[in-house]
Amino acid sequence: IARDQIDGLVSPALSQALNAKLTAQAFDDNTGKLKLTLKRPSTTMPALQLTDTIEVEALVADDPSDLEAAFAAA
Repeated sequence: IARDQIDGLVSPALSQALNAKLTAQAFDDNTGKLKLTLKRPSTTMPALQLTDTIEVEALVADDPSDLEAAFAAA
């Protein structure tokens, strides 16, 4: 699996969709899980200048049975 290509497609799409900036990304070599951390200004109380942290985890596999095994183990 071309992890760099997947990350290169998923990260910008999520950043744009969530109006957030990517702050961290990591692949777990054992599970194939891609973890992205994004931050954006909080709209709850703009005067406080707080940020929302959004963490997204996605499983990446070239064989559907790999995903089935990962879900079974979780």
